[in-house]
Amino acid sequence: MSIGSYSFVDELCGFAIYNDRLFKSNFGGETWEEIHLSSTGNFEKIYFINRNLGWILKEDGNVLITHSGGANWEEY
Repeated sequence: MSIGSYSFVDELCGFAIYNDRLFKSNFGGETWEEIHLSSTGNFEKIYFINRNLGWILKEDGNVLITHSGGANWEEY
């Protein structure tokens, strides 16, 4: 699998996107867990500024924002 974009907030916690899928690692990228989203469409870029706050830019120009470390997302 080729990762489209990734963002690590520290040496252990990171997030990555691939097409329309989101993954989270709490182990420095050694293992990844998929986070299922209700949003459809391809993702372009992901960015987290800490373990809780992050966003995903979608191909259609919309943005997904989380304040809960990826547990819940709002689309704008």
